[in-house]
Amino acid sequence: MLCWVQVKDETMTARLLKRAETSGRVDDNEETIKKRLKTFHDLTQPVIDYYGKQSKVCKVKKSRRLTRYLHASSKRRVGLATSCVQYDFCIQPV
Repeated sequence: MLCWVQVKDETMTARLLKRAETSGRVDDNEETIKKRLKTFHDLTQPVIDYYGKQSKVCKVKKSRRLTRYLHASSKRRVGLATSCVQYDFCIQPV
């Protein structure tokens, strides 16, 4: 089972640019983010399509509740790791 969390490119870009304010990463800039998103779409969509044809994709629209959960989990590394035992998470821009 693949859990596909759908997030708009604009939202992903905004989040990465916000992260750039404190991350110190030189690759957190709009040009690089666009390239990363294109690569993500190009490489991930075929996987989503493949498993979708087998009815093995659970599509989840981005929600505040889910975002808070994933954010908190990524800080704790507890909840997300537990969830990944059951699902392969795919944070997919839309």
